[in-house]
Amino acid sequence: MKRTKHKPNNPNKIVYALGGISGSGKTFLRTNHPRLRDLPACDIADAYVGAEDEAKRTHRPKYEIAFDRFLLDIENTIEKHHDPPEIVIEAACTRRQRGMLGPFFRKLGYKIRYITVYATKAECLSRLTGDVGKDDKLDPTRSKARIEWVRSTPKWAQQFRKVEGEDWREILGPMTKSTTGGTTHVSKVFKQKKKQKKGKGLLKKRKMLMKDSAAPSEKPKNF
Repeated sequence: MKRTKHKPNNPNKIVYALGGISGSGKTFLRTNHPRLRDLPACDIADAYVGAEDEAKRTHRPKYEIAFDRFLLDIENTIEKHHDPPEIVIEAACTRRQRGMLGPFFRKLGYKIRYITVYATKAECLSRLTGDVGKDDKLDPTRSKARIEWVRSTPKWAQQFRKVEGEDWREILGPMTKSTTGGTTHVSKVFKQKKKQKKGKGLLKKRKMLMKDSAAPSEKPKNF
């Protein structure tokens, strides 16, 4: 793993660390919020691709291998973008991870702004179930692992709670601006997409019914 060179902390250089359990909406927020969507980004989920095979070969825990890969990916991304003033990362951001991310980013001269993205257990499972197959192109075990992680986490666990001072609305501001000057927040956008999907399904069903009604009826056999 590449060794970081120590740089003095610059308050103007910020890494937005999106934390939360799988299905909470981290990727959706990162790819849709106007302050995040164009920033250099790293997702720890990508570091898990192939990590299981390496764990079997090296007898190291899979999460340790993935986290090392994740840190290396961050360093390479910062180097590729010539030390950008802002970057965004996605991880669970557990206490353990925060304990390692803090010193790591201080050496790179970045200040961390943690943003906890939360959702209920039912919401997370619903989103993950709907995404089954999408992640499997990279890693066949990914969807199953994410769903099992959420299922095994008690619904009262900290991962499903709001964290004071880490709400994305307070740190980033409105999600999007509408043509009328109003704002649309992430929860509303999720609902809008669900309605659009439902609307497309109804439209498809209506077209099939119209097609059936327009088709010529069969003549009786003894006509």
